[in-house]
Amino acid sequence: MKNFVILFIISILIAAFVPKDDPALNLSDLKNINGEWVGYLMYKDYSNNKEVVIPAQLLVTHSDTSQYTWLFAISYPDEPHMNNSSSISMSIDGNKFDNEFLISKNYLTDSSLHFITESTGEDNEKKATLRHIYTFSNIEIVIRKEVKYDGENEYFFRNEYKVKREI
Repeated sequence: MKNFVILFIISILIAAFVPKDDPALNLSDLKNINGEWVGYLMYKDYSNNKEVVIPAQLLVTHSDTSQYTWLFAISYPDEPHMNNSSSISMSIDGNKFDNEFLISKNYLTDSSLHFITESTGEDNEKKATLRHIYTFSNIEIVIRKEVKYDGENEYFFRNEYKVKREI
């Protein structure tokens, strides 16, 4: 019994000090997102359940006040009244991006960073889990939003920004 207790205590200590496999972002993962990007926003129009595509431009700049924050300014050439900007931050430990929990992170074969975040909230006035799928490369940014309503099993497409670096 004494050996069992010692092994149990040792296993608890090992578990406490061995790094976990939780995904985390670091600043170097996002070093290439600054710049001017041009492309489109595709979104699901709930009024007719059709996908709509509109031109979009994205300007990403690193914040002057925090190394963990980027400013995203989105403009729509055909609908300038919808232009907006926001600051997006990464938590210092890298487990959150834009105040959503990081659930996976990997690099694709083309060296693109691919990560997924999730949070709870509302979509179309219904409680939901919101999932953002990010793919960042030197030449393209894709940000896809998927939604799963409470009580449902499947996520569905909500919108996607796909922009390429402006040269």
